[in-house]
Amino acid sequence: MKVVHSWLKEYLGDNLPSAEQVEELLNFHAFEVEGREQVEGEEVIDIDVLPNRSSDCLCHRGIARELATILGVDMEVDPLLEPVELAETDKIAVRIADHEACPRFTASLITDIEVKDSPEWLQTRLRALGQRPINNIVDATNYIMLAIGQPIHAYDADLFTQVDGQWQFGVRFAEEGETVSLLAEGGKEEERIVELKGHELLIIDDSSNTPIGL
Repeated sequence: MKVVHSWLKEYLGDNLPSAEQVEELLNFHAFEVEGREQVEGEEVIDIDVLPNRSSDCLCHRGIARELATILGVDMEVDPLLEPVELAETDKIAVRIADHEACPRFTASLITDIEVKDSPEWLQTRLRALGQRPINNIVDATNYIMLAIGQPIHAYDADLFTQVDGQWQFGVRFAEEGETVSLLAEGGKEEERIVELKGHELLIIDDSSNTPIGL
């Protein structure tokens, strides 16, 4: 897990030690640090987060919380403690085929969006962590995942068919041999077509049973 030192400071404020001290604290109290380097003008720390801590420490908020515990201080900002109020809508329907495999899937509708480049500060943080900036919508979803550890994805409602005035989302297991198109990785431009084995969970456009996410 790579973290940006200045990003951690947003959670800990002046309680955050230098990058060198953070490396030492984590090495002695929590996780092995595999390296520290300057990338895109940012101090980046590469932390070997163990599988048993992946649920809470594969994000900047989780590492900041771990450091706060080690230092015996409070976090100045914790986004997971801030209440979130979203307007309810009946324009989205979600069907989950197996509630043990996927206990919860939520969707929100955001309107009046202009797709454009992200602010330079956001692009810089993503590049420092090895992510390729794409646009303000995709970059925002990656930023949130790296910030608080919650994977999210944005879909273009204009590309989906409505049924009885609702956009239809579904969660189900893949069928053996089914394919899904994924975003490119590693600086490549072309999308990846992946053939599935039948045990993967898919997000689908439930109006047509078409896979839209893995």
